[in-house]
Amino acid sequence: MFYAFIIAVATLVVFLIVKPRKELDHTKEKLSYQNNLMSRQLLLSDIRHHTKVNSLEVIELCDDMVASLTSLLDFEESEKKRNYILLEIEKLKAKKRHKESEMSESLKKIDQEIAEIDQEVKRLAPLQGRDSDS
Repeated sequence: MFYAFIIAVATLVVFLIVKPRKELDHTKEKLSYQNNLMSRQLLLSDIRHHTKVNSLEVIELCDDMVASLTSLLDFEESEKKRNYILLEIEKLKAKKRHKESEMSESLKKIDQEIAEIDQEVKRLAPLQGRDSDS
C-alpha cells in the first residue's frame, strides 16, 4: 500500500510538474524561433526598401547626367568632343540598364526570401494556437 502511494505521488509529480514544464519549454522555443523569423522578415523588408531607394537614386542620377550631356552636345562644335560626349552618354545608359537589372534581381531575391519566411511564420501560427489550447 505504501509503495502504491509513492508510485501515485511520483506519477502525479511527473504529470503535474515535469510534463507541463517540458511543454512550456517547447512552446518557448517555438515562439522564440517564430520571433526570430519575424525579426528577420522586418530586417529584409528594410533592406528591400533601402536597396530600391539607393538604386533609384543611381538611376535618377544617370538620367540627369545624360540630360546634361545631351544639352552640352548642342553647344559643342568639335567633332572629337561630340563623339566623346556621345560615348559617355552611352556608358551612362548602359550603367542605368545594368542598375535597373541589378535592382530587379535583388528585389526578386529579397521578396522570395520574405515570402518563404512568411510561409514559415504562418505554418507555425496554428501550432502556437494548439499549444495554448492544451
